[in-house]
Amino acid sequence: MERLEAANLVWLRDFSSIDLGHEEHSLEICGIGSESTARKIETVLASAFGVRNFNTWFKDFGIEIGWVVEVFIPLHHIP
Repeated sequence: MERLEAANLVWLRDFSSIDLGHEEHSLEICGIGSESTARKIETVLASAFGVRNFNTWFKDFGIEIGWVVEVFIPLHHIP
């Protein structure tokens, strides 16, 4: 959350939630308003965790409609 805020990405303005997948070591940011914001979030996550493989898509159903960025973080990349 701090890294996103430092990049001027604000919760409830630019995205609606951050979900942690504890067993999969994943992070999913949901309810992103635009594709360009989703790409900016990818850049922040790449810098924070040293990863480059993202699943990014537009979710058009459910409560959190919008772009989703999901990343799987290897254990050795978690600070």
